[in-house]
Amino acid sequence: MALLLTSRLGWTYNYNEHKAIGNAAMSEVVNRMMGKGYFVDSLTAAQFLATQLHLRYDAQHQEWLFEELSVSPNTISYGDLNGLSGDHESNPLEMSEQLSYNNSVLNRIVQLQIQYGQQFLSGAPDKQLLNTDFQYGLLALTNFNHFYAYGKSLTWHLQTVDRQDIVDLLNPENTERVFSALKKQNSIRMYVTLHAVAIQLAQQAGQFAHQQQADKARLYLFYAVLYNAFADHFVEDMCAAGHMVVKRSLAGGITNNKALHDFYNRIGLQVVNLQGTTWKTNGDGFLNIPENKWQTARSFALLTKVPVTVKYQRAIEVVSQSLFEVMDAYFDATRTGSATFLQTIPDSPKRHQADQRETFYITHFGALSLVPLPLDSDIARYFPTDIRKKELIQLNRIPYYRNYARSRVANSLIVGFGQVRDINNTDDFLPYGVFDTRIIIGSKHYNYHDRARKRGTFDTWRGLTAAFAYGQPLYTLIPETTERPQPFYQIKGGVNLTGDLWLTRNTYVGLHSYLESGLFLQNGKPHWLVSPSVGIQFLPFVGTWAGTLPKIASKIVQLIVSQKWIASYQLISGRPSQLVIQSEFDISL
Repeated sequence: MALLLTSRLGWTYNYNEHKAIGNAAMSEVVNRMMGKGYFVDSLTAAQFLATQLHLRYDAQHQEWLFEELSVSPNTISYGDLNGLSGDHESNPLEMSEQLSYNNSVLNRIVQLQIQYGQQFLSGAPDKQLLNTDFQYGLLALTNFNHFYAYGKSLTWHLQTVDRQDIVDLLNPENTERVFSALKKQNSIRMYVTLHAVAIQLAQQAGQFAHQQQADKARLYLFYAVLYNAFADHFVEDMCAAGHMVVKRSLAGGITNNKALHDFYNRIGLQVVNLQGTTWKTNGDGFLNIPENKWQTARSFALLTKVPVTVKYQRAIEVVSQSLFEVMDAYFDATRTGSATFLQTIPDSPKRHQADQRETFYITHFGALSLVPLPLDSDIARYFPTDIRKKELIQLNRIPYYRNYARSRVANSLIVGFGQVRDINNTDDFLPYGVFDTRIIIGSKHYNYHDRARKRGTFDTWRGLTAAFAYGQPLYTLIPETTERPQPFYQIKGGVNLTGDLWLTRNTYVGLHSYLESGLFLQNGKPHWLVSPSVGIQFLPFVGTWAGTLPKIASKIVQLIVSQKWIASYQLISGRPSQLVIQSEFDISL
């Protein structure tokens, strides 16, 4: 897991990105409440928010600030709560307490993020965050709930939601236990659970207001908004490309899935939601990055200025819908005096009832229709008559190039089989078969060209290697009169450089090289070893057709396509030089 520390620890949008989304959504919710007639004008809205939630509007920064959570010089907005949730605090009740304590680590984190935000950065560096808050590192390594479960459908995700978690969280003394159990779950379960708690608390607040119990109404509405702010951190994460393609687990620390997460957040991923809307989403550090439309525009009339990118606006819409549902539940309960949402939530069903529960959550939680669908969801069921059905199914498939990208930027386990040849053709050299295992440690240092313009480009990737080789004499080729030689062992490490020459948008030739050194061991005697290697990967000529195969067949094809031929020249101290010809496969699929 230490390999995770080689790059940015945070597995989510950066703090100031979460903050920007949450604050924009909060302002949108105020406008929506006025549009629905809950307030006659902005002044009435401001008075309500000041009275019920102790919120005041900061016109200079265009933020709604929680006065009870703001310890000078810090100011805490809804977006700040989004940014802190899950990354720096494990539950909303602890977050509220720590923000109210002026000497808390959490307040130092807020101040640190403000300083870096003023330098036009999307978040403070990990080194600074870890020096201030060691829990940040622990949460990043142990919390899996910021991610979709890779390759699992929306139906599967919603089937994991447990109504009992919602019931238990309505009793504060269960908070730590339930959140501890939710750490290993997926982002949809996390969001749905907390959002359901927020809606139930909002209804109870409205019920108290209906009964003219003003103090209880204010208290319950505050905790409803607090819980939803925590929930919205995870629904924001659902909008990030890197959170859709990673198999998040402790074992993922070995394969360094963080590198794959960062790669897709940077280059983006085409996604579709339940409304049938498609767009390209990015992730951490690239939320509102310019889309460079001028590169393909044929007229200046097409270069209209927009305040935010499409992917940024999608995230704002998601959070706005989520928070508005909480406020809507409150106002509805003030009118009816009813708080029955909990009773309508279906119990954990049997497998054949999964569709019913899915329908319930999609119907009641509008954000689920706005976020990207998890990869490999049942598109045909959601869009049975859409003329784009085949296109949407293909778009929502697990990306065929995901494993290509993983093999380049993350850590890979390579196995190789081959034969050792004597370069000097000495008569006493006997043939050996060799088995080689190599770990390639990915790096952030690469030069990658956009998928839309691949033909004729050359991508380069760098990394480190650690390898072990075992050589076994090929006894069937050894004369009977010859004394049988002993096996040999090699332990070596070095650097890796890979280049991909793209012949078309879908086909390339992979060129590989290693430069390694280490020890050659035989008969108990060590020798120094230097081994430069070059190789070629031919099979990517097959293109992307394997992406249309069933899952198992696709994985088999991808394993075959990963094959490369490697030639290694081995300089060994005190021994003849050797040539190793072998075939390698990447088994880290």
